[in-house]
Amino acid sequence: MLLTRCLSWRIIPMNSTDIARARDAILAARDVVFLTGAGISAASGVPVFRGSGIVWEGKQAAELANAKAFAADPMLVWSWYLHRRQVVANASPNAAHQAITAWQPCEGAMKWLLTQNVDDLHERSGSKDVTHVHGDLWFNRCTKCGKQREDRSLHFDEVPRSPCCDELERPAIIWFGETISENEWGMMNSAAGFADVIIVIGSSGVVTTSVRFIERARRAKAIANKLKMFQTQRDLTVINVNLEDSLINADIVLRDRAEVILPELLQ
Repeated sequence: MLLTRCLSWRIIPMNSTDIARARDAILAARDVVFLTGAGISAASGVPVFRGSGIVWEGKQAAELANAKAFAADPMLVWSWYLHRRQVVANASPNAAHQAITAWQPCEGAMKWLLTQNVDDLHERSGSKDVTHVHGDLWFNRCTKCGKQREDRSLHFDEVPRSPCCDELERPAIIWFGETISENEWGMMNSAAGFADVIIVIGSSGVVTTSVRFIERARRAKAIANKLKMFQTQRDLTVINVNLEDSLINADIVLRDRAEVILPELLQ
């Protein structure tokens, strides 16, 4: 379930050794997990809607991101998400997206890319196998059976209906009060179990997906080391890239814009 908590973790300024420490951790890792949030797309012109005070047709953005709002006025909710599609369609991947796409792990290592974002800027920068843990703006979901289909429409004259059941379709987004899908949780659990380095980018941690993921990864690593599941002990390093305050409990903090830090970090 999507939960929120108050900001309390304060990010300390980056010093001259942070980038070097982060690079060393990445080079030593077998499994590197990128976990991106809204901050990575901000430089592309995609607003951070949560907590922004943005109003659509007299409603706060958060008031439209729930099943109750859709049941009351599905066309109003769809108009908001069609607007968001238009914003994303007008945006382009920035240097942070491109740096992640260009980075390749050493032989025998693995790269995981999880995003809390519903835009497709990672895919448009060339990244493959992106896991959208909160859903995808460019997919509709049948309100009866849950089947999803890709839809690039930017305008509807009426609420779309599903080809499978001829029922109303809703945005394929995880709304407030809903749980992350089984497939996405499975991928996150696998990534948490293998991760040696987690690079969290542009996530405040207010929605606790990223915080809980890191907690799970730390527990998994501690258990694996205790049971001697690896030939040598493997540590977990969490790197947080964020210009703003964050709840992410990181080992290394790089406080700057993602589009500035990532090209340097991943070169």
